[in-house]
Amino acid sequence: MLGGIIGKFKNMKNLTYDIFLKLFQTGVIPIMDYCAGVWGFNDNNALDVIQNRAMRYFLGVNKFTPTHALYGDLGWFMPKYRRWIKIASLWNRFVSMEDGRLTKRIFLWDKELCCNNWASDLYEILSEFGLEYTFEDMANINIKEFEELMLQRTAKTWKDTIRFKPKLRTYVKFKSEFGKEEYLTGYMSRQQRSLLAQFRGGILPLHVETGRWQNIPWEERTCKLCNQNCVEDEFHFLCNCDLYIAHRNSLFDKVTGKNLEFATLSTEDKFVYLLKFENREVARYLERAYDMRKTCIYQ
Repeated sequence: MLGGIIGKFKNMKNLTYDIFLKLFQTGVIPIMDYCAGVWGFNDNNALDVIQNRAMRYFLGVNKFTPTHALYGDLGWFMPKYRRWIKIASLWNRFVSMEDGRLTKRIFLWDKELCCNNWASDLYEILSEFGLEYTFEDMANINIKEFEELMLQRTAKTWKDTIRFKPKLRTYVKFKSEFGKEEYLTGYMSRQQRSLLAQFRGGILPLHVETGRWQNIPWEERTCKLCNQNCVEDEFHFLCNCDLYIAHRNSLFDKVTGKNLEFATLSTEDKFVYLLKFENREVARYLERAYDMRKTCIYQ
């Protein structure tokens, strides 16, 4: 099903994020989560792979992109948490069921046993979020509250983890809150979105990344296209390299026209500001500058 959606996107060239999300939610997730209320306690790496593939395709990035960058920019639920919501919904259905039904009697027997079974797994999940009282009182689980608690858990885990990911050395400078980025919903060509996502995720093939493939020491991954003898990382590419000075001046002039205070910021603060608030302009810069870089390297 995901392959079919990707095929449609390739034929239509560049559909919007909202369309892609709607197709994924209505076409792929129902298959991934079929009867997840029964079996959803278990981890399933194959389902994680499917969702990661969908995120990577829309952003236009390769398989080496850190998953934390994918989830951080898209703000999606992890498949595991989505399945837990299905389990909570099934619990609510059982609790509301008439006592005389055979299904309810089996449910009550399972809950009474509560040892290495469906009920014990649910109790363990609820205990993680401080909701074990709903289990003990046979009360309905507030699904919206449950979703909010899992979103908070996702955001906290994501925030605590990204600091220790080497590829996200730049990402942590401008991305501090978990959630969907505005550039996903604004108009942007597929090439621009791909370059921007690669740049943000630390996998754009600059020398700081390609040198890692060849085990070149960090300090020796210098830019070959200018005389500054600096490591060619994302900051250098966007704010310092002499080769792109014309494109950079055009970018800075446009941003200054929107916000006069931008001109007074330090170079480091300009870098953070651009990737927080001016992703559309940065994508245009990346498209022009990266084409220039490839031309110079190949010549």
